[in-house]
Order: sequence, then structure tokens, then C-alpha cells
Amino acid sequence: MTTSSSATWYTPPGLSCEKVTVAAEELRTYVERISGAQLPLVTDTERPDGALVLVGRSKLTDEMNVAVPNALTDGRRDEGYTIVCRDSRLVLAGNESGPYHGTEYAVYEFLERAGCRYLACDARYIPTAKSIAIPDHLRISRAPFFNKRHWYPGPIGPGYAPMASWNRVNINAPLDPKNAAFYSDRQDGFCNTFFDYGQELPKDKPEYFSLKDGKRQRPVDNYGPG
Repeated sequence: MTTSSSATWYTPPGLSCEKVTVAAEELRTYVERISGAQLPLVTDTERPDGALVLVGRSKLTDEMNVAVPNALTDGRRDEGYTIVCRDSRLVLAGNESGPYHGTEYAVYEFLERAGCRYLACDARYIPTAKSIAIPDHLRISRAPFFNKRHWYPGPIGPGYAPMASWNRVNINAPLDPKNAAFYSDRQDGFCNTFFDYGQELPKDKPEYFSLKDGKRQRPVDNYGPG
């Protein structure tokens, strides 16, 4: 299957529509920059013929019996995605429940496999090719290992959000609107974690802390020292 003959399909308006629309538009933009192919964008209300790229869960992905992650459990380790190529149809879909961005991650992995890289807010690499070949019977199912993934880059400019999404960064993944205590700075590590645990570390273990001018530095706030 190649992109030169494919259409893009995304789900109709609903809870995850905005995220899936972003993913579909990103895919169309990058495919055009790579190969020049302009993929028509249609919705679940239409049934186009020929080779298709199915972005997000839809009637067609259900008809293909493709399992798209959609859980939102207390452990917050469900932000998975699926890439499947079968019978001239490429599925790029993932979990859009709550704070998740699984479909976007599926699109970004596909683009990475096409050679694209998003290295910094102002540093992207986009190759050029006549077409993008997708192996038949491709099967990929992934989920980020950590549920809370965050960079602390200092001042955040307008280019941070798309770069973060491309690299599967999602600080909000563990959020639980029903239990505010679930989302804390002890969750899977954070810049404040050492301060919190530092309050409880035994006094007879000074080697746990950094040494400066002959004195051990126990953290005094979220920024250190220590």
C-alpha cells in the first residue's frame, strides 16, 4: 500500500473529535510535504472506495475488527495505540479517553517510520520521497511505559505543545477528576519528588544528599538543593 492512492478517514463529531482531527490534519500535512500526495479528508458519514488511511476509531475500523484501546483505569496506563495495515487499509488509532492522545501517537509513529523527526521546537526533519510504502499485514500495538511523561524546558513557547505530543509527552495522563490526590508530585517521579521524599529520609544517611562546601544539602523546597 502507498500513500499516493489513499484517502484519510476520521471519526465524526464526538468526545475525541478534536484530537482525531488534529491527528488527521497532521498526517495529511506531513504526507504532502514528504511525497506531494494530497489526501482527501472525509468523515464517517461517507464511504470512499479504494485504499484508505483510517485515523481514529470509526465504523470501518470496527468492521475490520481492529482492537483500539479505549480504557481509562485507575492505574492510568492505558494510553495505547494501534497501527494495522490490511487489505489496502491502514489504521492509525489509539485511546482518546480523558487526557489521552493515542491516535496522535499512532500518526506520529507512522511518520517516524516514514523518516520524519521532531527534535526541538525549531528543528524538524522531513524527508522527500515519491511515495510512502506500508508493508502489508503490519501490526503494531504500543503504550508509553510511564503514565506521566513531562519535560521541564523553562519558558514554553508556541512550538512546545506539538513537539511534546510528537514525542509522546503527556503530563496530564495521570489526572483523575474524581480523585485529585491521585495526581501528585510523587507520581512516577517529578522535579519535586526528591524534596518530598527528602523530608522523610533518615538523618543517619547524609550520603543520600549532595555535598557542597563540606556540608550535605538537604532540600528546602521544590527547587532544591540536594
